[in-house]
Amino acid sequence: MEQWIKTGGFGLDPAKPDPGRVTVRRLNRIEYKNTLRDLIGADFDADSMLPPDDVGYGFDNIGDVLSLSPIRLEKFIERQ
Repeated sequence: MEQWIKTGGFGLDPAKPDPGRVTVRRLNRIEYKNTLRDLIGADFDADSMLPPDDVGYGFDNIGDVLSLSPIRLEKFIERQ
């Protein structure tokens, strides 16, 4: 059964493991705001302090869509 799951069910070949492309992602504005609130209790107005997130397929938390431009990085560092 285990062998079928690895080869037939998911089509994995143990001799040639290929995890695919892994996208490094960042937090969107809402996730960033909620993380600061949960970790340090800070009430952070992300909507006015950070630029809007890009949207892909109707969502703003897809790793391939969320980029980290130099200006956005400066905004994150500036607000710490």
